[in-house]
Amino acid sequence: MEQESKFYLRLKSLSSDLGKSINQVEKELGYSRNALHNYNENHMPSALRLIELSDYFEVSPNYLIGKSDVLNSNKLCLNDMFDNLSLNEKMELFSICTRWVISKGET
Repeated sequence: MEQESKFYLRLKSLSSDLGKSINQVEKELGYSRNALHNYNENHMPSALRLIELSDYFEVSPNYLIGKSDVLNSNKLCLNDMFDNLSLNEKMELFSICTRWVISKGET
């Protein structure tokens, strides 16, 4: 028996994180039964299926195929931008966010 591919391991992990089985994910995406199980032995998805799955799980395609360990590069960029702010800029942003939350009545 061959070792499961990183792609398939990540599919299983992401499905589990959502509290779903691979079969449930297949059904929700309109895939045939066992369509995702076919990736368990180093088979790779088409580009279209890769994009569909990355959108479904809200992760980057590179994460799914094992080229990156970063789940979502957009979140990383936001963290990088925040890290590059000065302390005064961070305090100003905090103040803006606090005023916004208060104006929405969400305390």
